[in-house]
Amino acid sequence: MSIPEAQLQRETLIGRGLTAEVFSWGQDRMLKLCFPWRPITDVQREFAVTRVIHAAGLPSPAAFALVVIGDRHGIVFERIRGPSLVRQVETRPWTVFAAARQLAELHAAFMPCPLLPTCRRSGRRLRPALMAPPTYRPPRKKSPAVILQGFLRRTSR
Repeated sequence: MSIPEAQLQRETLIGRGLTAEVFSWGQDRMLKLCFPWRPITDVQREFAVTRVIHAAGLPSPAAFALVVIGDRHGIVFERIRGPSLVRQVETRPWTVFAAARQLAELHAAFMPCPLLPTCRRSGRRLRPALMAPPTYRPPRKKSPAVILQGFLRRTSR
């Protein structure tokens, strides 16, 4: 569905990430609008997988529509209100371990993983929607240990 760019101007920017910007989209929805360099196939895959995950009853926002605004593709999602896990850890740093556990448990529920019985059940429901991995690969970063070794070598001279 093609949307005029003027409609986007009336919405509020909620956040910006590596691959997209997130805007309010009316009262109960939000728009994840990908940057132009992100392939449409990745956006379509995310839309399909999100719909299957939500239909399987896993905790996730509903995905309503694929949209095009200018040269950018996006997904209209259900808007979930409340503080993000990142914001919680920023304001209450002592909750970082509980937040990490919560995030790990959530990811385990989504991913087919033969080591955990709960993953096997959800994995069967999700498998039809999981296609080839997305084409975007983040740049490989050096591990902290490698960076530290380089620093120590330079300062020990």
